[in-house]
Amino acid sequence: MGYKIIEDKVKCDTLLKRFLKKKKIKPMNLADNAKLSKSQISNIVSGLQPDMYINTAKKICNALDCDFDDVFGEGKITTKTKILDIITEEESKLHDEDASGHIWWNRFRELIDNRV
Repeated sequence: MGYKIIEDKVKCDTLLKRFLKKKKIKPMNLADNAKLSKSQISNIVSGLQPDMYINTAKKICNALDCDFDDVFGEGKITTKTKILDIITEEESKLHDEDASGHIWWNRFRELIDNRV
């Protein structure tokens, strides 16, 4: 995987870029088919824009006739991981609070751990 730093952003070899190469689809054709700007697609394909709206991801997947994981499924951070990170951060703020706050957060954490 190659990296190139551009104005504090990292350009990298993304799963989407590999998918397009494998299917012999040019990013500019994807932009047209997904009805997104060429610059936005360029930034997403190159990894300069790793985050996007779900609607944007859906447009890309629909244009490529593929599943989300086919082009964006390379991450190891799940929704559960993100939620648990937020809970841990909030828990650290509760250490000076009363015990009822800790009970509420502990119950919430149990729900996330067991159901997500």
